[in-house]
Amino acid sequence: MKIAIYGLPCAGKDALISQLDFATHARLDDLRKQCADSDNDIIAGGCYSFPSENGYRKVFTEWEADCFDVFAYLDTAPEIILQRISSASRDCPYRGLTAEDLEQWRNFEVSNLRSECLRMGKEFLILDPKFDCLAEFLKGVFDGSILTSPQISRLAADRILSSADKHTIILSDGDKTLTDYDLTRSLDLPILFDLRDVFYGDRYTTFQFWYVYRVYGKLPQLDEKMREAADAAVFNSPLIEDLSKIDAYRVVVTAGLEILWSYAAERTGIFGMAIGTDKEATCNMSQFSKALLARYLREAGHEVIALGDNMVDYQMLKEADHGYIVSHIKRNPVVQRTVISDQGLKQPASNEDPLDGVPVVKSIHEDVE
Repeated sequence: MKIAIYGLPCAGKDALISQLDFATHARLDDLRKQCADSDNDIIAGGCYSFPSENGYRKVFTEWEADCFDVFAYLDTAPEIILQRISSASRDCPYRGLTAEDLEQWRNFEVSNLRSECLRMGKEFLILDPKFDCLAEFLKGVFDGSILTSPQISRLAADRILSSADKHTIILSDGDKTLTDYDLTRSLDLPILFDLRDVFYGDRYTTFQFWYVYRVYGKLPQLDEKMREAADAAVFNSPLIEDLSKIDAYRVVVTAGLEILWSYAAERTGIFGMAIGTDKEATCNMSQFSKALLARYLREAGHEVIALGDNMVDYQMLKEADHGYIVSHIKRNPVVQRTVISDQGLKQPASNEDPLDGVPVVKSIHEDVE
């Protein structure tokens, strides 16, 4: 396993790497001759871009793209970086930058590195340094106890392909897609931390889901609560009826707990299985996991229809042959901003709060005929 860690200057890449004693440390320049041929676990820090007169000068290379299996971004707050820059030597070239400058630079790097990784089908992680478990997480990725998105998606695709008896496969998100609410929240779990803090800025990578479920998955009596929540679930009946009219094998694909949605999938009467996150947090259905699952099923020769309501689902909808955005009660503002200029996605007429600028279809089953 080879992992490259990127981030802005003074983000703390070297400090993080120094904590990782389970892999060979190296700089990118030192690896060019040996990386591709080495079977060693390697972790290296690198730079994606630098400011230039015309915006940003990309220094990320195709060699890096080919060499590494996982690309992580250490997402340190601009305010912290500014403090470190102010303590740096007088000739530090970044002294004149503001927090807004750093935020724009960060957004450029994250957006482009995410796109590069999705194109290559490789893992992309956003690491938040305010959590003290980064070394634990990366060790799990190295030793295989925590699976990456490509690994998870391959396993999920194999499960589906071994059961699917139809050419068409429907991949539907669960929470707020097949239901009007978040079924996971109905488990009435204790509030151990603020989820908004974990997923802040629409960070939906494997790290964030691992961080949440490594804690919540260990709570007592969880199985009993999941069965009760599934039994009491209220489904989006018009959407369920619409999907039932399509000759397809149907799968719930959830970033939530797989066991919970397996129970709920049975109750719908039309879904063959649920794919999601396990209680041990070793297998996390992240944004990339969903997207690559749709890609792998298409590569296997299947027609894929995908449905979802938020940014965790967005790339899955883009990877599918037919992608539909579901909007219950209240539209997702981030999705609205993202899809307003997007082409190709649609929304069913049953949406209670339709998104602006997205074509409406009377029904999904009629649209795919």
